Amino acid sequence: MKKIKNLQLRYKKNERGEIIFNKNIYLKKNIARIFKPIIRDRKCFFFIDKNLYQKMDLRLYCKRLKKELNADIFLLKGGEQAKSLHYFYNYINKVFRSGVNVNSYIVAIGGGTIIDLAGMISSMIYRGINFISIPTTLLASADAAISCKNALNLSGAKNLIGTYALPKKIFIETEYVYNFLDTRYFWDGFAEIIKHAIGHSRKLYNHLVNNNSTYIKKKYINKLNKKEKEEFLKDISEILLMTIQSKTELFNEKNNELQPLYHFGHTIGHALEIASKHKCFHGEAISIGMLVATELSISRNRLNKRILKDLLFLIEKFNLPKVISKKIFNQKLFKSAIKKDKRYFDGNNHFILIDKKFKISSKLTPIKYDEFYNILKKYIN
Repeated sequence: MKKIKNLQLRYKKNERGEIIFNKNIYLKKNIARIFKPIIRDRKCFFFIDKNLYQKMDLRLYCKRLKKELNADIFLLKGGEQAKSLHYFYNYINKVFRSGVNVNSYIVAIGGGTIIDLAGMISSMIYRGINFISIPTTLLASADAAISCKNALNLSGAKNLIGTYALPKKIFIETEYVYNFLDTRYFWDGFAEIIKHAIGHSRKLYNHLVNNNSTYIKKKYINKLNKKEKEEFLKDISEILLMTIQSKTELFNEKNNELQPLYHFGHTIGHALEIASKHKCFHGEAISIGMLVATELSISRNRLNKRILKDLLFLIEKFNLPKVISKKIFNQKLFKSAIKKDKRYFDGNNHFILIDKKFKISSKLTPIKYDEFYNILKKYIN
């Protein structure tokens, strides 16, 4: 596979985070070659997704981590419960009991929730210790890991407590980790990719629209033949690179996480996750959130109606839902969650809207509950 050049996130005046592609970080022989020069003899802690540990059979890998790096290893279940105060208190206490110091490293190997938890812990200890992020899902690789944001959930709402701290290194692997990802979780990651395609990157948009790869037609990734798998790995590497380039470019424009595109579709999306008690996954919820935000953009910003059709086409093509089942939707929980959104103030939710294709509005638009809920109802079935 063609070698991908590393990228760099720049935060504030002197913080840098290197994005490194396809170093085969999961091979035991690479622990000494890759981790040792970075961590050296410093105390280190690995937060590893328990499901991935079992599916990839990482027992010998973890033994090598302990032998080569004298690492403390925490196996934990991913999911939104990992972003709770209970998990935070439990694991930050374990880190302190194990002898953390200001030069220590925390390494997260997992999806977005484990990266959030480990990143939050690393940013709070001594006001910030070294952090390395290794995402293992498409969603985390395309979005959560390419960030300086860390957050916990609280009181029936998402990301109410958080910090800003940039990882030292972010390792993106496209070679084989997706063999261990359930099909629904894989497609879930495409919502954030589509967000960047519609809202910023013409190159990514054109690639998605014209993509005729076999795995897209077959709608699964785990039963591909050798030729199809090679095609898949090549394509997903290209898609991830374009998405990460888009996010990195936007991030580095302002040296921060405040780019409006990052939040497009998330006001509704986060509340739908809570309203469904997370039966609607993050990407699935964001897909519906983007549809609502696009309809609001048509009425408020005179957005071309064609863009809604373009968005629907991509959502359907990449196996994301256009509706949420009324069986899992709780309006009371939705209304409570939407009022806890960080862009709820002065009695209104303030939305990120789109001005035109590849251009997200830089301003917040206040919208009354009844206006956006009447649109959302079309997507509840």
